[in-house]
Amino acid sequence: LTAKLDKARAVVARRGKEMTVIALRDPALDLSEYDAGGHPSRNQKLFVYAGRDLYRPGEQFTVSVLARDADGKPLPATPGGTATPITLVLKKPDGESVSTQIVRPSAQGTAYYQHALTLPASAPTGRWLLEARLDPAAKRPDAAWSFQVEEFLPERMKLDLKAPEQVLTGSGELAIQVEGNYLYGAPAAGNTLQASATTERQRLALPQSWPGFIFGDVADDTARQRQEIGESTLDEAGKASISVPLQFAERSSPMKLRAVFSLLESGGRPVVRSVERSWWPADTLVGVRPLFERDVAQEGGLAGFELVRVNTSGKLVPAKGLQVRLVREDRQWYWRYDDQRGWHSGYNVPAASTSAPAPPSACPSPMAVTGWKCWTPPPSKQPATAFTPAGTRRTPTTWATAPTAWGSSSKARPTSPATRPASPSPRRTMVKHWSPWKATACCTRSA
Repeated sequence: LTAKLDKARAVVARRGKEMTVIALRDPALDLSEYDAGGHPSRNQKLFVYAGRDLYRPGEQFTVSVLARDADGKPLPATPGGTATPITLVLKKPDGESVSTQIVRPSAQGTAYYQHALTLPASAPTGRWLLEARLDPAAKRPDAAWSFQVEEFLPERMKLDLKAPEQVLTGSGELAIQVEGNYLYGAPAAGNTLQASATTERQRLALPQSWPGFIFGDVADDTARQRQEIGESTLDEAGKASISVPLQFAERSSPMKLRAVFSLLESGGRPVVRSVERSWWPADTLVGVRPLFERDVAQEGGLAGFELVRVNTSGKLVPAKGLQVRLVREDRQWYWRYDDQRGWHSGYNVPAASTSAPAPPSACPSPMAVTGWKCWTPPPSKQPATAFTPAGTRRTPTTWATAPTAWGSSSKARPTSPATRPASPSPRRTMVKHWSPWKATACCTRSA
């Protein structure tokens, strides 16, 4: 299509009852739902920073300000040779101004300002704000820096955890020795100790010695668990022995066990420490490293892999007759929308069938694609027609209602979950979009 598009607003293509509209004046990427405003453009900009963003009431700290022009260069001096001062306004969490100071540049240059702030001893806790202006009469500040004011105390106890360093195997328990002491030397006798443990698959079990090698079964990715070990009390010496059960009987992958301990002070404030250990289902495992990035191989290219067989120490262990099997899994991806999660994706793995249904006598020509078959549901649900890959079955009710015809210029979102014809997977499928027992759009996606 070649035409002058200076005044055109859209391109409409029709073929029979099909129609597609491409808007020419809309942005290529719709960012209306996102805050893409960024920093406002100004000829003079201020940048405020300090050593940290958390302070106590009554504490004194130093604030630095950089003044730059639109190109990021230091602001020059005024024609009279004097540098421009800035105005700093300190505000409490409720928006009330505490102090207003006029600050002049330091001796390091005309574009660097430094000022010492002292918080009141009775300063309320919460989020404070420091506004900087080049023009004292300006309603909007040139820069604003927020910081937190809180009543916090340093830790008064230390918590030491000791556990075997070797990789765990088999069943049983992990014994962890706990010792708590006050920083001034006395043991934390009688203090309450809380403990919990989390477990998850350790996909890269040997990242140092064998980086990139993946161990275990992908089915164990969903085996993340958390268990409460319970409360206990330290003895007179400030010690305790905690046993963490190893509940990995059904796992065939290396697992990471993380035990978290909280030692409570008399007022209930905790001191938290943790210990991590690895668990292997066997003394030796086979690891696989894909020779392509991000687990995605190029279509039509070679999918290369490297194999190793190592023990828990990372040393190679010889083996004969390793069986290697490559499994191809066809996933049917879809997009779904709901009010709680917005747009989110998922996939179905169709179950193979021994016999494919015979195609009906009439099949829409746009959907006749090599490798795909169409079939007709029971008469009670006609005239709906579903399209699935050859050799598989999928009922129309599997796909969510989608009254909007994707490909038209309408941007209205369906009020119920919908199948969307975009796919986050390199492999794509063909699906039928449905309104109640009436097809409204056919979406063809390349396999």
